Amino acid sequence: MTTSTSDRSTVRSTDPGQGSARRRGTRLLRRLAGPVPGGHWLVVYGLFVIGFLYWHRYGKPWTGDALYYTAMTYQYAGHSLEESLRLTGEYFNDPDIGRLRYGFEDPVISPLIYPRVVYPAMSVPFVMLIGGHGMYVVPALSAIFVIWGLMRLLSRLFTTGIALAVTSVFVLTFAFQEFGTGLYTESPTLAFMVGVLLMLPLDGRRRFGLKEAVACSVLVVLVAFCRQSAPVLVSAVCGGWLWWMLRHRRVRGNPWHLPVAVLLPVGLAATLFLQWWAPYDVVDWYVRVNGEPDARTAFAHFPQIFWKLTLTDAAQYFVRDAAMLGLWAAGMIACLARPLSVRTGMLIGSLGPSILIATLNSKPSSFRYYVPMYPILILAAAGLLYHLLVRPSATSAEPEPGLDEPEAQPDQLAGRPAPA
Repeated sequence: MTTSTSDRSTVRSTDPGQGSARRRGTRLLRRLAGPVPGGHWLVVYGLFVIGFLYWHRYGKPWTGDALYYTAMTYQYAGHSLEESLRLTGEYFNDPDIGRLRYGFEDPVISPLIYPRVVYPAMSVPFVMLIGGHGMYVVPALSAIFVIWGLMRLLSRLFTTGIALAVTSVFVLTFAFQEFGTGLYTESPTLAFMVGVLLMLPLDGRRRFGLKEAVACSVLVVLVAFCRQSAPVLVSAVCGGWLWWMLRHRRVRGNPWHLPVAVLLPVGLAATLFLQWWAPYDVVDWYVRVNGEPDARTAFAHFPQIFWKLTLTDAAQYFVRDAAMLGLWAAGMIACLARPLSVRTGMLIGSLGPSILIATLNSKPSSFRYYVPMYPILILAAAGLLYHLLVRPSATSAEPEPGLDEPEAQPDQLAGRPAPA
């Protein structure tokens, strides 16, 4: 006796386990999508896939740094240094792989390399399964999370249209495709930075409680042991805290008190531990690279060295990454257009350590040392776009998204109630 098609479909539809799993999957997808329409997700991830396939086919998403991270991953998987170097050389088809011993053993360079344990440690299971190709898994997953996080964050603070526009531009930049999807520590660092931004009280309505404090503390430590960029994140949080007080002219009621009270000591402790564990003399490097006789003379020339590096990196951007240069310009204009915004405080706070790190390194790098602060730069650029295109009129009683409080209207300033 055969069962008709309608009978089989009835059996499938009445299966409680299958229906429950489908409902759970649907609820999960809706929670992940949030207020962002499905079409927006298709566009932004479609652009990501196109850019990813193009860059990984015609570009070079790795440099010498990736060789160190791959060899470290093989070591964490149980191989000796010699065997790790051999496997790394085979994967990258590099006959001169023995030169990596210099980076691993040199007392000046090695303290900058071996503390970056997060990316290699996360890559171990994937490399054990599929070999050197497994090094691409963590960057790919990190890039997917960065896109999701930016879309959700910008949609919450502004509009879904602005979230789609700004995120799409960032996805197609050289900076994102190279450092955000390639074999670099910047890719997981970006994901950790976005994870912290999602939990910060950027709109004045999101509560930063104990769970957020614990989660953000863990992410700050991961940033420190991923790319030694904890000062960038902590300084950005301190900038948001300071700008809130400057705007409201009071200390009480600042929603940034707890983020600063938690993340500042955690970031400082992680940075000090790194310096104790891997004492890297960045000042000595800065003096030697610039050919200066001593540290005092080198720091006296700091403005000239910074300006020269900035011009060189900007010239590379004109050729490689005009879209990212546009995001840079939008972020800087946002600081002038919205000087009291918390976003401006965060951007300025993150910019200071980034300038210091890049200048102390003293090598042109296409603004690579600024990459960890890019999520904050994008946040400021999206705020400028909202301010110019979608901002409520002066007579509107609605607050501007992304601000801590509704801006006071003329009637309120005069002591009269505002019209409903």
